[in-house]
Order: sequence, then C-alpha cells, then structure tokens
Amino acid sequence: MKITKIISAIFNRFVWGVRLLLNVVFNLLDGFFEKRKDYWIFPVYFLGDGDLSDNSLALFEGVKNNHDIQKIVLFRNKKLSLGNSKSVKQVKMTSLVAYWYLLKSKKIIIQHSISYEFKSIKLRFTHPEYRNIVNLWHGIIIKDLSNPEVGFMNKELEKEMKHHSIIASSTDNKEILKKVFFNTPDENFWETGLPRNDFLKLEDKNLPDELKKELSLLRVIKGDKKLIMYAPTYKDSTVGGYYYNFTNEELSILKKFLKDNNYLLGIRYHPFNPPIDIFKKIIDNEYIIDLSTSMISNMNILTRESDILISDYSSTYIDALYLNKTVISFAYDYDHYVNSQHGFVYDLKDVFPGEICYSFNDLIKTLQNSNYPSSESVDERYKDIYKLFFKYNDFNNTQRVLSKINEL
Repeated sequence: MKITKIISAIFNRFVWGVRLLLNVVFNLLDGFFEKRKDYWIFPVYFLGDGDLSDNSLALFEGVKNNHDIQKIVLFRNKKLSLGNSKSVKQVKMTSLVAYWYLLKSKKIIIQHSISYEFKSIKLRFTHPEYRNIVNLWHGIIIKDLSNPEVGFMNKELEKEMKHHSIIASSTDNKEILKKVFFNTPDENFWETGLPRNDFLKLEDKNLPDELKKELSLLRVIKGDKKLIMYAPTYKDSTVGGYYYNFTNEELSILKKFLKDNNYLLGIRYHPFNPPIDIFKKIIDNEYIIDLSTSMISNMNILTRESDILISDYSSTYIDALYLNKTVISFAYDYDHYVNSQHGFVYDLKDVFPGEICYSFNDLIKTLQNSNYPSSESVDERYKDIYKLFFKYNDFNNTQRVLSKINEL
C-alpha cells in the first residue's frame, strides 16, 4: 500500500511538473503566434462532468452552423453531443492539440474566468490582452460574491478581468457586475440579455436537438399532471449550510396537496452537493420525483415546463420570471444564509416577486390558499422586478451577444 502511494505521489508530481513546463513554453510562444479571429474557443464549465451549458451552450448553438467560424470545444472527461458540423472540433483540454489551438485563437468564450475554466491544466495566460475574452457568466447575481466564504476572487481573476467583455441582462445587473468585476473597463460591459433565456421562449421546433429530446421526455414524465419544481440553491455544509429535511408528517401533508390538485413535485437539488439521504426519504416516483439525476439536465427545459417554481435564493427564480411563472421562496434558513453563508447584494424582499415562506407551514398555506398557476395575472410587483433584471423580453439575446463579439 505504501509503495502504491509513493508511486502515485511521484506520478502526480511529474504531471504537475509537465503542466508547469507547458505553461512556461506556452507563454513564451504566445506572442509569436498570430491570433485567428475565426477561431473561437469554448472550454467546458469547470465544475461537474464538464459540459457546455447555459449561456455557453446558447452561444455555441448560435454559431454552430456558421462555417466561417471554427469552434473548438475543449472537453475534460468526455466528448459532448453537439451534432454534426464540419466547423466544430472537440479537443481534450489536457492535450497538446488544445495548447496549439489556444495559441492560434483570438476569441475565448468563458462562463466564469480563465483561471477557473482552465484550472484542470493550471493554465495561466501571461498576456490575456492578446485575445478577446468574452465572459458570459452563468446567471444573474443576487448573492454576495464579495463574501470571502464564496471563494470567487483570486489574483489571476483580478488581473485577467481587465481584458474581459462581460454580458449583462439589464442596467441594474450591469451595475452589480461592475462591482464584482471592478477592474473591467465600463465599455466592456454589454447590455445584451442572456443567451440561455432564448431557450425559454423559442418555439419547440427551434430548440437544439438535445433540448427537444429533454422536453419530450419531461412531458412524458409529467403526463396529465401539472409540475411544481423545487430547486434550492447550493448549501455550503462547511459553514453549516443544510437542505431542508421534511418530516414524515410534512411529507404526508405535501403529498395530499399534490394528489388533490393533480400536481407532480420535481426535486432539483444543486448538482454539486445533492443530499442523498434526503433523496431516499422523499422520492416516491408517484407524487415526488427526482429531477436532479434524471436525463433532463437543462434547467431551461425544467423552467419552461414548470407551472410553479419553489426555490430559496437561487437565481433560477429569475429565469422563471422571464416567463412570468409563479415563484415561491422557501427560505427556511434565511438568517443562517445571510449571516454564515453567501448573503445577498439585494434585500431578498425587494427582488423576490412571490411569497417568501420561512417555514413549512407558510409554504403549504401559500400553495393551498392561492390560485396556482397564475402566470396570466401578473401583478405590478412582478412587472417592476422584471424590469429590474431584464432589459429585453424576446429570444434574440444570443444574436445581440454575437453582434457585440463581431464588433471586437
């Protein structure tokens, strides 16, 4: 056993040394390679299995069939199902071929930062100014990213953000992003809307093939029932964060409500820390189903097919707002979240249009005493908060981003 550990340690140190050497060589060569404007790099998201998702997927779909642009998708663990296009190449991120394309490419499309997206190969760009770095981010910010517990900021990001172009969904969203990306020039913030929101409003026939499949599958799962989706945000267990553990009595009350009103409750925990023990307790595949580990990975599909969204502080509710869906916040751990976890850049009461429920009793009463779904009777509060987060109300967000990229 000791010998195995020693060999493993030596190998890991060797790999670390090789990557360090590659980075040195890469940055020495970087200034000598002419960057091609028609080469666009799409690294997969740095968390999870590594996928193109959210805004990156929408932007990729927007240029997938443009043969004047060479799309290089850098994957980590597996190739992706991206359809057939002669102008799409999938390259393993840790390969020498990936380094070659990075040396040649003018545009890099990210969802977080260079330092995070390429952390699996520990690539650091000494001269990020050689490229157009387009930061699509991955949601509208309502949580406090300046909180040191979040671990968002690092020295590499502080340096590279000077060269980011960052999309925003509204003027207010842009101002929040400016505080987070404080080294990014004002003119590099674009009020374009979020590409992923196009997936909420596009006609079924115009969705990407993979999303069409997910949509069809979800409709089969729903059958003739209406869908309530429960999608709480990430809970940081290292500081005492926790998911709500329904009692047996509460589950009985909840299931009775679902049965009486022909609802199906889909549970969608955060993919990076799902509570397996709670899963086993509440999923019965009759009234309560698992939407966290199902074949339906795209949140936009779940959002567009839900009649009600119950979250806590996840910005998922803002996507539901784009469709005027009924939203409820189950804020059972509000004080702990504010004081010990992420906290907010807004007062939740000012930016959440639906009911905020601090206990299970509040939640079930809100469901029982309200006329859901009520998406057609949107009140002024919904409209005001919509205007706060969205400048546009259409499915042309991707095209606006592409127009801005083409201007670079």
